[in-house]
Amino acid sequence: MKRLLLLSITLFLLLPLAGATIIAGLGEPVSVSLKGTIDSKELTISVRGEGMDEELNEYDVLMFDFPITDHDKRSWVKEVPLHFTYSSNKNLPSKAHLEFVVGEFVGDSGFKLKPELKIARSSNKIDLDSDPRRILLETTFESGWQEDTPIVTVIVVFTKAEEELFPVGNYTGVFSINYLGIN
Repeated sequence: MKRLLLLSITLFLLLPLAGATIIAGLGEPVSVSLKGTIDSKELTISVRGEGMDEELNEYDVLMFDFPITDHDKRSWVKEVPLHFTYSSNKNLPSKAHLEFVVGEFVGDSGFKLKPELKIARSSNKIDLDSDPRRILLETTFESGWQEDTPIVTVIVVFTKAEEELFPVGNYTGVFSINYLGIN
C-alpha cells in the first residue's frame, strides 16, 4: 500500500512535466533562432603595375627603365600602365569622381621630365581637361560583393623628341589619386 501511495504521488508530481512536453509537441509553434553575419566591407581601391601580381601600397616605388638610344638622337615613347581595381561589399551602389594626377619627374641632375596621362580602357565617364597630367573620371561602385573589379587603366606616358637630350640618372616623380564621393 505504501508502494502504491508512493507511486501515485510520484506520478502526480511528474504529470505536469509530461503534460507540458506533450502539449508543446502537439500544438504550440516552435521557433529556432539562427544568427549569421554579413559584414559590410568598405571600398578599397588598388593599383598594380603592368605584369605585377601584388598591388602597390601608398609608399611603394614602381621601377622602370627608359629606352636606351644611340647618344639620345632618336625619339621614343615610354608608357607605364597602372591598373586600378576596387573591392567592397556594400548594400547600395555609390558614385564618385576619381582624379588622377602625375607630377614632374625630377632627375639626379635636376632635369625635369613632364609625363602625360591617358586612359587605356574604361566604360566610365571621363573628363579630360587642358592639363595633360590630370584626368577626372566619374565611376559607379556597384553594390554586393566586389573583388578586384576593374575601374580603369591609366597610362603614364613619357615622350622624348629627337632633338631633346635627357641627362643620364634616376628620375623620381609622384602619381596620386583623389577620391570625391557623389551623393
